[in-house]
Amino acid sequence: MKKVKLGEICEIQAGGTPSRNKQEFWVQGNIPWVKIKDINSKYISKVEEHITDLGLRFSSAKLFSRGTILYTIFATIGEVAILDIDAATNQAIAGLHLKSEKVLKEYLYFFLLSIKNRVRNDSRGVAQNNINLTYLKNIEVPIVENSIQQEICNNLTKINQIITLRNQQLIELSNLVKSRFNEMFEDYPDSVFLDTYIKELRAGKSLAGEENNKNRLPAKQNMIQ
Repeated sequence: MKKVKLGEICEIQAGGTPSRNKQEFWVQGNIPWVKIKDINSKYISKVEEHITDLGLRFSSAKLFSRGTILYTIFATIGEVAILDIDAATNQAIAGLHLKSEKVLKEYLYFFLLSIKNRVRNDSRGVAQNNINLTYLKNIEVPIVENSIQQEICNNLTKINQIITLRNQQLIELSNLVKSRFNEMFEDYPDSVFLDTYIKELRAGKSLAGEENNKNRLPAKQNMIQ
């Protein structure tokens, strides 16, 4: 299977943050400005903050076009989303603009998601977890026929839809259990403090895991007796 470097098929740039000390960069801004916390779904159409034209012009922030893939490179590394609007980003996010027809946008999106753990492992060992653009550009992407890429995307999309549905069902089931629990105890309105029936509450203590002792026993932290 042929592989190409991400930098060969994408134009990659990091964003930036206008000075917070200049109100004219922020007040009544109309340019969506994406932060890591805004990356919480596959597509981004709404963000928490906006910057002004001046903020964009006099900072390292860049305006990425709709359809650009966003990839987090600082702190929470490896989160991926696709812009559904034109937007700028802060410096913790890189914009990947595809410049090759060999790779479908959704295929690249799913591929980047699939290597999240690997990238996060590679980022460890520095003061604050991060990767630079050079690392990002050198990531190798496996290339297959576009028809196969599309098939992969279709299958993964279906799987994600099932996962989303199951998660929603679990939430609804959990709410139902809580509701039924409350209904069961409606006939017993009186409540008492826990220490009415509990003689003593004791927490454990931290153990020095490096100490050698032939009589050591298995222990679990954060347990209450």
